[in-house]
Amino acid sequence: LGGVYAAQGKLPDAQRQFERWSREQPRSVAALTMLAMLFEHQRKEEDARKTYEKILSIDPRAPVAANNLAYQLAESGGNLDMALQLAQTAQSQVPDEAEFTDTLGWVYFKRNMLDQAVGMARSAVGRAPANPQFRYHLGLVYEKQGEDEKAIAEFNEALKLAPSFVEAKRALARVDIPQ
Repeated sequence: LGGVYAAQGKLPDAQRQFERWSREQPRSVAALTMLAMLFEHQRKEEDARKTYEKILSIDPRAPVAANNLAYQLAESGGNLDMALQLAQTAQSQVPDEAEFTDTLGWVYFKRNMLDQAVGMARSAVGRAPANPQFRYHLGLVYEKQGEDEKAIAEFNEALKLAPSFVEAKRALARVDIPQ
């Protein structure tokens, strides 16, 4: 029912359903994962973080919780050592999941481990070439490596896929400056 409410955009109703489910089954990784993802969708990052941490206290190898918390830590400037450990855990659990591969690459990027970052970013794009976020991340890695032509190509591809992608527009403007 919570999923139905979420699909209909009735987020408060969905939240109530997932909270009820997690109260009835407090060790349900599925219930807590749905709740945490709903918090993220509502931009309640702190609630999402706490819920992901609770999930990982129940199951330290829960891939969605590990991946999403790793990404959140990387984006917020949190503990990048922890983010790396979590991203590696998620990716090892589901190695063919493009989103987990992208997250691991993103954490490598944030840690300035560019050789590892480019490999993961390329792999994520290879698995999901129509994902503009993955293209953007690969472009940022290329930019940081000084590969401006490759960066421009990835930023342009991200914009073809999502024309209103503001960060990709900014990155392209920054890199595509006539010399």
